[in-house]
Amino acid sequence: MYGPAECTLGSIYHRVSSTDIESGLIPIGVPFPGMQARILDQYYQPVLVGQVGELFLDGVQRFPGYYERPDLTERAHYGSFYRTGDLVRQDPTTGQLYYLGRQDFQIKLRGQRIELGEIERCLLKLASSCVVIKFDEHLVAYVQGKNIDLDELRGH
Repeated sequence: MYGPAECTLGSIYHRVSSTDIESGLIPIGVPFPGMQARILDQYYQPVLVGQVGELFLDGVQRFPGYYERPDLTERAHYGSFYRTGDLVRQDPTTGQLYYLGRQDFQIKLRGQRIELGEIERCLLKLASSCVVIKFDEHLVAYVQGKNIDLDELRGH
């Protein structure tokens, strides 16, 4: 089952089969009844079946907006559709959707959404260069610079 919190978690489903497991490619599935999925490019145009695009969701389960944050709500919606930020492609034969990654640098770790770019911006105040990645269930930062104070770095 796939779905962002903004669509009450269950938006798309797939019953995993032994064939899926053997192939190593497990789709996220197809929308639940009452939900619609669109795959759009950066210009909000539908991509061709089989091409990669961003997943947009709409339906009875979609949230109306972020509490007292109309600015975030506006960015999160395209018409009546919720912009997930997830990259997917649709299998031309089965119609199943496959998750390929994120459009941005936002990750989910232990149920919390984290913007890796924000962490990098904070670290760049102390270092000349850095990269932040998710490794298993940990965040890892690689930093480079002269005279880096490790205690100050850890404090960030």
